[in-house]
Amino acid sequence: MNSIELVNLMLSPQWTSKLLHHTICGAMRINPEGIKTELIYLMLPLLIDDVTRKNIKTNIKSSFFTIFVKNSLKAEDLLEFKSSLLSKNNQVKEYKEFTNRALIYLGNNFNINIGEYIRIETPIRYQNEPASTREYCKAGHYLGIILAKEDYLNVFLKLGITNI
Repeated sequence: MNSIELVNLMLSPQWTSKLLHHTICGAMRINPEGIKTELIYLMLPLLIDDVTRKNIKTNIKSSFFTIFVKNSLKAEDLLEFKSSLLSKNNQVKEYKEFTNRALIYLGNNFNINIGEYIRIETPIRYQNEPASTREYCKAGHYLGIILAKEDYLNVFLKLGITNI
């Protein structure tokens, strides 16, 4: 199996749409309109990376500021976390095609409304996912909550994202 096939398998539309579904459902807990459309492109770079995903799934009451700006990690972990955040601008561009495929797959299987915000009619719960994928789904749900609490322009500015 070559590297392209491996990447397509790891980032299959079925898997990435499940993460997107959980992210949208998380955002809808805070904002019934859903998640700002531009923010879905941050989902994969933040959830696929172990360093950022582990920080996201720590506390449902967290905000963007407490997770990404005022982080209370140990010095060696903080350096790794900040380095990981620096790569997100390029990763947004790299994962854009996979996010678009996930959105298409999700739209084919569920009723979604896409406009300024993305909203889904069928909510799902990360607690019902198998143990092998629950960590990713929980982080996706919490990411949706965190992004829904923050103005989308602030998110892009604070993360230095210009590749949307």
